[in-house]
Amino acid sequence: MPIRAGANAATRQIEVEGKAATVFGLTGPDGRPGLTFAPGEAFDVTLDNRLAEPTLIHWHGMTEPWRQDGVPDLSQPALAPGKSYTYGFPLNRSGTLWMHSHYGLQEQQLLAAPLILHDRASAAAEEQEVVLLLHDFSFRAPEEILASLQGSSMNTPGMNGMSGMSGMSGMNGMASGGLSAGGMAGMSGMAPA
Repeated sequence: MPIRAGANAATRQIEVEGKAATVFGLTGPDGRPGLTFAPGEAFDVTLDNRLAEPTLIHWHGMTEPWRQDGVPDLSQPALAPGKSYTYGFPLNRSGTLWMHSHYGLQEQQLLAAPLILHDRASAAAEEQEVVLLLHDFSFRAPEEILASLQGSSMNTPGMNGMSGMSGMSGMNGMASGGLSAGGMAGMSGMAPA
């Protein structure tokens, strides 16, 4: 039975150790983080982008049609600010899953939430449901953290003994995703593709 639900990608305020921060969030029609489905419901969700930048949400753990997988420029274009997209497909599994952005570093800015798909047994259980989704958080911008990781990708303590590792050639399929290979002198064949 299809029941239309809404999911909103928007900014929200959190407090960490008494200090306020603006982060992203995914809320359902009740204003709480995430979405919950009862047995027999179809996935009929309209995603509203209330952010000031494009976004797209991946429904992690689901077996949705590939054009609704939420991967920007692969399964569908990114959703522009102020725009909506309706997803619709049958739910063929149950479980505690999650939904998150695959756009830039939005997931690192907490654009993720629980996605609960009840089966008949869990829906009938007389238990109080408690869902806990843990995030890493920093007051530093995710771009700054990524830049610092890329700048020192292999210059970490304990990695100094990695020089002179020849014989690692022929590993052309191992692109580094733009990471620097500094500090790994002598590793022929390991240059970024």
